[in-house]
Amino acid sequence: MVKDATQNHYEPLRTSLGATVAETAFIGGSNLFVEGLADQVMLAGASAYFRRTNDDHDYLDLNDLTIVPSGSAESIPYMVFLARGRDQVKPACVGLFDGDKAGKAAAKTMRERLVHRRAIIPEECIVELDVWAQARSPLVHEAVVLREIEDLVHPEFATSAARAHAKMIEGFDDEAVSALTADAVVAAVAAKDGSLWDGLDVAYRKAFKGAHIEKVGFARAVVELFEGALASSTRIPGQDETELAMRALLRDLSDRLASASAEETQRRSDRRLSGKVREFQRDHQDSISKRRARSLLREIDLILDSSADADHVRVELEAIRRDFDLDERISELVPRFEGFQARVSGLSLQQRIRDQGLAAGSVAGRGESD
Repeated sequence: MVKDATQNHYEPLRTSLGATVAETAFIGGSNLFVEGLADQVMLAGASAYFRRTNDDHDYLDLNDLTIVPSGSAESIPYMVFLARGRDQVKPACVGLFDGDKAGKAAAKTMRERLVHRRAIIPEECIVELDVWAQARSPLVHEAVVLREIEDLVHPEFATSAARAHAKMIEGFDDEAVSALTADAVVAAVAAKDGSLWDGLDVAYRKAFKGAHIEKVGFARAVVELFEGALASSTRIPGQDETELAMRALLRDLSDRLASASAEETQRRSDRRLSGKVREFQRDHQDSISKRRARSLLREIDLILDSSADADHVRVELEAIRRDFDLDERISELVPRFEGFQARVSGLSLQQRIRDQGLAAGSVAGRGESD
């Protein structure tokens, strides 16, 4: 169980190794690639909080998922390639991009990057926050335009988090931090084209002369504010709107990662099936005994998962068993061997056709996005 998602103990190691080297050591079986450490802290912290406060599964399961800060938007495609482009085992990956110029360019690069004419990750695993917001319409605040993680935080809740940060980092007392007001933050956000972070940064500097706030520090303050409100059984102004928006994003990311994991499980099963068929083709070119044929079909059945495609294969396995009388006189050779050979070889044909269709769709999708 992840107890404190705001504590990043491996950051000194990451810094010493460099992002593209260090992060590959922390890539897991299921991965969410984000632009920076602040995104990691905010999403992991919110997930840990929601796990304790609701039963709707509107969070990322940090026991099964690695949130990988890539260092920048442009680094995400390369990081995903390192995770998926080189080995036979390809972990489930989702890339989360800001809706700014850098994020849009990186998402475009992600769509265009192909390995063996196939997209590294499918389109549904490429998430641009502004596009997601337009589709989901999470209500945060009328002055905020959702383009990055910080825009999920309501200005009033952000003001409280920034005040807490000022007390902890700057050493200000309650009277001093009251100089930062929610009205000032909202006005600054509106003046900064709806950017919560840019507006908060301006208001913070004006309220606390000579002080500044960093994104990671703000993210930690937001998470700690959640925890404090939970411990005291209180609600902070703007908390409801912030939670609603964050839960919507986390739920969507969780669904996409679950789909990507299921697809990867299916792909591995298909690879094992294809391997078993090739083994049969190599070892039994002229004939096969019914006893060995029965064993082959059992081995194939054990490879299959619980997907609909696997169910179709199981139906075909039973048909092969029946059509070639494999339960009768099992010491004899399988009759009509060429037909049996064709039926077994055809078990992996459906997957090859699907793979070709996905590859063609990826290329077509790339052309449409150009």
